[in-house]
Amino acid sequence: ITLVNSLTAHFDQPRLLILDDFHRVHQVGEIIQILDWLLEHLPPHLHIVIATRQSFQSPAINSLRVKGNLLEIGKEELKFTTDEIAELFQSQYSIQIDESEVLKLYEKTEGWAIGLQMVWQSIQSNPELDMQLLLESQLEFADTLFDYLAEEVLLRQDKQTQDFLIQTSILSKLEAN
Repeated sequence: ITLVNSLTAHFDQPRLLILDDFHRVHQVGEIIQILDWLLEHLPPHLHIVIATRQSFQSPAINSLRVKGNLLEIGKEELKFTTDEIAELFQSQYSIQIDESEVLKLYEKTEGWAIGLQMVWQSIQSNPELDMQLLLESQLEFADTLFDYLAEEVLLRQDKQTQDFLIQTSILSKLEAN
């Protein structure tokens, strides 16, 4: 109540309240109750952004969803389409790629920005590298992505979590087929 009163009294311009990494606490009942209350009593100029890796249910979220007052951005919205890949490479990277290369890029990266950026960085560091050759070198791409994830994700975890992830990662490759 104090938070909402303070937000109402001190801010008359639109504001964002960002709850990041909400997946870490979305199963804590007390937090969901507080969030529900907050969503039901929001001042009109306050908007909440909930960043989470897992979808979750709550009475207030479900109500907003049903009323069409909830904007959800999932993995499909975050991935680049083939048209967006072509536009990205042309307008931002100044690289003309043909339709078959765009399709191969989409297939290889699934439209994820990090994968597309890694391809662009590979081209920047090796300007003489042919796009077709780069797209066929899947092993190098996978190794580079693994190195990135190891540095950016695994190494940022605490020692206990690192040990757990390493001990439980028994598969060298997993396919959905």
